[in-house]
Amino acid sequence: MSKKIGRNDKCPCGSGKKYKKCCMNSGRTFSTSHTQQQPRPFFSEYNSIDLLKSFAGLTLLAQNHGKNVRFEELSRMSLRNFTDDKPNVSQAALTTFLNENYPSHYLEDPVTNLFTDLITFYGGDYIIFPGITEGGSYVPSKLLTAIYNWPDSGIPDWFKSNCMHAALLILNLSDRVAARLGYGRYQFEKVESNLISIPDSTHLAELKAAVTFSEEEITQLLQSKQIAREALDMFVIDINDPELANDHIEESPLLTKPIIHHNGEYIITSPATLSYALVDFIHSEASTSGCLPAVSNAYHNVIWNYTQLHLKQLGFSGIDIPAISENTDPTIREAIYRFDDDKLAFVQYRTSGEATHEQRKQQIINSTLALPEFAGHQFMDISLISSMGKDMFFMYGNTVNSVSIGMPIYDFYTLVKLKEHDAIDLWNFANARDSQIPGSNMFGASFLDVFKVYKENDDSFYVSDDSSGVILHVEPGYAGSLYQEAKLLSDEHSATRLVEGRLANIPVTRKDKYAPIYCSIDELSAGNLNMAVEGFPLPVWVSPNKNSFDIPASARGLYFEMTDAIAFWLWQCQEFINADLSHLEQAPIAFRFEFEQEDRFNPIERNFERDPELAGHFNISIDGNTISISIPPAIIPYLYGADNQGERELTRQILRGINLLLEAQQKPTIENERINQIVDAAAPLGVKKKIFILDSADNLLLDPSNLTSHRYIQGYNVNTILNSLIPGLDNLCPPVGEITDKAVKTKLTRDVVMRVLLPMLQTTISQYPNEPLLKRLFNLNESLIHKREELRVKTPTRIACFVTQEQQTSDLQDNLAKLNQTTIAVRCLIEHLAAEPSTGNKIISTTAIDELVAIMNAIIDWGSMGDQIEFDLFEIEMGILPSGRIGTSKQLFREIFDPYHASKSKENVRDAQDTFEQVFPQLNPMEGSDVPESLDNAFTEEFGISFTRLCEVVNDLGIVAYSQPNACATMLKKDLYIEINKHDHTYTEEEFNTAIAYLSLFNRGKVHRVPAGFDNIDISPWRFNRRLSLLRKPLVLVDNPTDPDNPTVYWGFRQLLSSRTYWYDQCTTNRLRVSEDGPVQRVLGKLAQHNGKRLVESVLNEFETDDLVIDSEVPINPKSDLKNDTDIGDVDVLVIDTSTKTIYSLECKSMAPSRNIKEMIGEVDKLFGSDSEKGWIDKHVERDTWLKANLDQLSTKYDLDLSDYTVKSFFVTQEDMLTPYLKTRQLAMPFVTLYDLKEKGLEALN
Repeated sequence: MSKKIGRNDKCPCGSGKKYKKCCMNSGRTFSTSHTQQQPRPFFSEYNSIDLLKSFAGLTLLAQNHGKNVRFEELSRMSLRNFTDDKPNVSQAALTTFLNENYPSHYLEDPVTNLFTDLITFYGGDYIIFPGITEGGSYVPSKLLTAIYNWPDSGIPDWFKSNCMHAALLILNLSDRVAARLGYGRYQFEKVESNLISIPDSTHLAELKAAVTFSEEEITQLLQSKQIAREALDMFVIDINDPELANDHIEESPLLTKPIIHHNGEYIITSPATLSYALVDFIHSEASTSGCLPAVSNAYHNVIWNYTQLHLKQLGFSGIDIPAISENTDPTIREAIYRFDDDKLAFVQYRTSGEATHEQRKQQIINSTLALPEFAGHQFMDISLISSMGKDMFFMYGNTVNSVSIGMPIYDFYTLVKLKEHDAIDLWNFANARDSQIPGSNMFGASFLDVFKVYKENDDSFYVSDDSSGVILHVEPGYAGSLYQEAKLLSDEHSATRLVEGRLANIPVTRKDKYAPIYCSIDELSAGNLNMAVEGFPLPVWVSPNKNSFDIPASARGLYFEMTDAIAFWLWQCQEFINADLSHLEQAPIAFRFEFEQEDRFNPIERNFERDPELAGHFNISIDGNTISISIPPAIIPYLYGADNQGERELTRQILRGINLLLEAQQKPTIENERINQIVDAAAPLGVKKKIFILDSADNLLLDPSNLTSHRYIQGYNVNTILNSLIPGLDNLCPPVGEITDKAVKTKLTRDVVMRVLLPMLQTTISQYPNEPLLKRLFNLNESLIHKREELRVKTPTRIACFVTQEQQTSDLQDNLAKLNQTTIAVRCLIEHLAAEPSTGNKIISTTAIDELVAIMNAIIDWGSMGDQIEFDLFEIEMGILPSGRIGTSKQLFREIFDPYHASKSKENVRDAQDTFEQVFPQLNPMEGSDVPESLDNAFTEEFGISFTRLCEVVNDLGIVAYSQPNACATMLKKDLYIEINKHDHTYTEEEFNTAIAYLSLFNRGKVHRVPAGFDNIDISPWRFNRRLSLLRKPLVLVDNPTDPDNPTVYWGFRQLLSSRTYWYDQCTTNRLRVSEDGPVQRVLGKLAQHNGKRLVESVLNEFETDDLVIDSEVPINPKSDLKNDTDIGDVDVLVIDTSTKTIYSLECKSMAPSRNIKEMIGEVDKLFGSDSEKGWIDKHVERDTWLKANLDQLSTKYDLDLSDYTVKSFFVTQEDMLTPYLKTRQLAMPFVTLYDLKEKGLEALN
């Protein structure tokens, strides 16, 4: 990225002024580019009016967006050489002139605005062309809001009247120009060339006509909008204005008087500066009339009001500090906020640049930190700069005892509208900036320019492997795409609604990116939940019949869900009913609903028997253009379930309401048959549903009770740790350069773990108190488990309502990658605390948890990498980089794991779709299978308690945990024994103690100590199948100093249930780590064989057709029909396809996919074997070879002539395995999964 001087940058001469107000046109340059010498003869050779129309029209081409400096100069030169008795310029002459003389301009920064923008004002929405005006519509929009909406502003009525005339004039002119060309709000296209784009003559003529208004058109506009002609005169320039000779482009009078009146025509010479001219008019009028203080105060109050709402959205929570209330300076607004357990933010909204503001900020921060209640806290100070559209110089510096951020208010507004960042992101950004690029001069770059670089590098300023101490140069305007994205995401405009019998334009913003459904932030903050559905021929609104503040907090979610659902189904019906609605009077339609017998909806009744007469329980009525829907409790059983029958009926009732409206206005109604057709098309019977009623009794993993918000691993912390590895290694680090020796690579990974990361974790974690930290981690773990289950359950409906299956697969892969990474790290941190309790007293914050999660994640990553190298699973390139990091090439890793994870994500989506009905078991009862008696007996023999009894303990512990007020349950062990016996089962004290011993992690003194009966695998966090893992032992015992025999037990019911599922999976796949050749191991081997048989049965079910000859478990040995000298095993499934003359030989293996390096090694060993023993693939290859050589025996056995048939052999697994993706192993035959066979049948083998 390169740096150039933008016209709004601080001037390099040191004056403190902006470049455009200082040396820009003085002849003194700071760039290799110079202002073009203007070729004056051209301007005197052609009709100036035609030139002005041409240049103005060309600004209305999206491909010319951002080339405004050139157009401003061209228009100014046309007026300076004014002549109206010369010929019009031809398209060819214009093209040649502009290409040769105006190919670029060094003062034109990259575009940050959209091509078209929008201002909502009296009368509705107005399209403007923001050009390169800073912030686009932001300043004029907020300024107009301040003048007309801020209460008790003290702004005189006559001033408001003058501004009203000016605003209506400018906004209507701009909107009419846009309408003539068919432009809508927020249009944008990438500018392909720096040359001025010139269309053909016909299109150019249309553009010129768009900026030209006849006397009659202007008169009609003024009269229809009741605009005084004097307002027009304020914006019309005198073509003889001496200021046109001023060579300072930024002081051109065309910026403030962009209209020319000549020979009965009005020409908008610069559509892209109309909004600028309006702001300048208001400012000048206020200044000359003495109203500027009142206008400025109202303007900044409006923005500060919005800013406080935006701060809340980012996670800042206001707190009262006495020093803040003492502020009497009208140029600042300020407050202190909490945004983490140990972090405060001092936010200062500044409208001037006095040094005293910095002094006040430092004083308040110091005095706050001195208060006892804020001991141990950290500060971030944020300066938000706002200047009401006029140039102003600001300085803000770093404060002591704080990290500092300064940004224009529009950057802050944009950051909020992106909906991707929070307060802690700003904290991390400031820390990364100060630690990683302290010497970088960000001259000319905005806050968002630098922030974008930070986010693009995964929350870091690590931009190059080639050197350390990078000095970062950021091009001004680099964040242009963020400004544009924020506008498009929010899509702010207005929608018309009846308010107290009068039409009002309500500002709205898009609810999400998937549907044209909008809501008003202002109204939401006032408790009014209204959603607008766009795309109809008239405005359509949906709302409940009461204010949100009057709805019980426990029911607000259901009200929001129902509002959203009605809006969604209206959108889905849109294409089918737009023609019908076009007959109605052009007044807004309002859908208002109520819940009949609301107490039956909150809490939801647990009676899910469906009433077949549901339709008759709805009550639909109209009052004017308001359609009221009374939603009966009979719908509840219909909303619970995998199908959308309830919402189909809701859609039908919505259409009934529309019919009542049509009938009242004596318009053709929608026939019943067509209503049914619309419902079938818009809401086909199936999983397309918006409202979820879930009974937590069905699946406690989905219960949201007592959960804190989930949070994934943060890139900032990951990168901070990567930067610390080499300094931590010190003299253990190899020299800069590539590392090729396997032993050196292995040692490096082990040193990173044992000499850097584990000591870092122990030092960091020891600062915090043990039990509060344990609770915090358990709470986070419970939230992550809930999030995983929520992603699974909502997958089918998200596909049905919004996205393609492919998109959901991709989104799910991204989500699960972050979720898995975080969950494993959090579990391992809990295990660490259980083994080696911490003893500190430092405040536990979100950023503290983030740091711990990142350290543990690094331990897992580097430990796993060491295994990969040691066991030759992957060829990992490694080296010490000049930048001060350890470099590892992940290309091969990505080539293997990216497609593998994509396949697993696709399987997850299929599973979610296939099992969606199981989410609602009360409508779809399922029979569970009993635990095999042999497994219970083996568990009793080996562990002293049966598997069934352990599951009963888990069930009862879950009941106890569910009744507690926090997601992390805690209880003294002796009290827990009493409590657990109050529930479904009773236990002797010995049985209870045995179960707790089996289920619990415990204090080992030091985390590296291996207790008796365990080994190093059990204490290594990067190993998956560990006996000292939270998955295996979901309880933690914390020592009780006053009663050593009565420790405190910590657990979460969601982890309990997850562990129970994990045990089952480990048992059925024969991967539960137990004593070798012990009673449990022997039983698990038999269970695995049973699973193999079930897979064979599932495969056979996919081939049930008359066209095939199918056989299973076909032996090849000396005694079977298919004879061989030795026993080479069975063909699990043999399929003969007579239509294609193909014999398919399928080897079915019910293998669970590898989840860590150790399991990958085991998977490879089983499939490929070793020097002493054949692997499964080689055995099946041997059978494949035999089949190809003995078609005659097959012909005899199946009484078919198979002599010219082709044999194809496959390996079939339950789900995708890692092995087929490994590049270091050549597969002798293809692998397919049961998923493939279910989706494609026999085609999967072709």
